Amino acid sequence: MTTLTFREILAHHEAAHAVIGVRLGAGVDEEGIDLDQAGPSGAGGIIRGKLFKFHPVDTKTKKWRMLLDNLAIILAGPAANSKLQGWDMAEALKRQYGDAGMARNQIQVSKLVEAKSDDEAKIREEDVVMEQGWLKAVRMLDDEATWSAVEAVAKSVIASGGKLPGPTIDAMVRKVMLGKAEKAQTPTSN
Repeated sequence: MTTLTFREILAHHEAAHAVIGVRLGAGVDEEGIDLDQAGPSGAGGIIRGKLFKFHPVDTKTKKWRMLLDNLAIILAGPAANSKLQGWDMAEALKRQYGDAGMARNQIQVSKLVEAKSDDEAKIREEDVVMEQGWLKAVRMLDDEATWSAVEAVAKSVIASGGKLPGPTIDAMVRKVMLGKAEKAQTPTSN
């Protein structure tokens, strides 16, 4: 593991949210990343990302897909911390309690996990759904092109003084992903 500063880890965390959001088609708001603004939990760094919105007319299958995509976006930050710092899911979510709370809220808003007479059973079912979102984020970050995009965005936000607008992030992610795809299709000569 490479030793990174707190600010570099924070940049990777926020970049992971942004990159996964772009990859899944939710995108990033105009304001993008600001490493100096406190997030909802009071921790440093914020990404003005987008999540998919649930609508009453959506099929249950579509709602499940949107929920897992939203969880992957939300949990991408802690998953990046896990990748960089060697944390397991439990440790990452304990340390990144703002993201964990946001993910739980998404599960509840989706209304896909039915209320049970036994609160513990509902919590266990929510934990299973949370783990599915976590695994989706981890798998996406394990993709070489996706992680290259996270690193590019993280380096760029540091180089720009801690702020990077959404359109710049979007363009960077698309460029890195396209470059990796083209490179993979280029035949090698012997």
